[in-house]
Amino acid sequence: MPERGRRGQASLPAVEAAIGVFVILAVAATFTVGVPGDGGHTRTAQLDRYAADAATIIETTPPHGSGSRIDDRLRRLLPASVLFSVDTTSGRLGRQPPRTAPTGRATVHRANGTVTLRVWDA
Repeated sequence: MPERGRRGQASLPAVEAAIGVFVILAVAATFTVGVPGDGGHTRTAQLDRYAADAATIIETTPPHGSGSRIDDRLRRLLPASVLFSVDTTSGRLGRQPPRTAPTGRATVHRANGTVTLRVWDA
């Protein structure tokens, strides 16, 4: 029978220590680099849903003299942390959204013109 050469074997504590160092470095790298976010896409999608729901309110509200009614209904429908702007051919209800804020948007076509609703976080 041929003789086998001597073969080295790593000790179990050395292997466990190497794995432990690897895990610690991986956790430290995650905290340093960070976990990738969604880039605001999830929040924008939620705001789009709010805008679509609010657009339904605009569609069902009679068109004449209803600015304060729409304002009241939208304030009750939308969460308190969400602001809105309604743009029509007659003017704007609400304030202009900030340029840097993610916004949700919905457009409704009515007999007296197009109504665009924008919502954003306060």
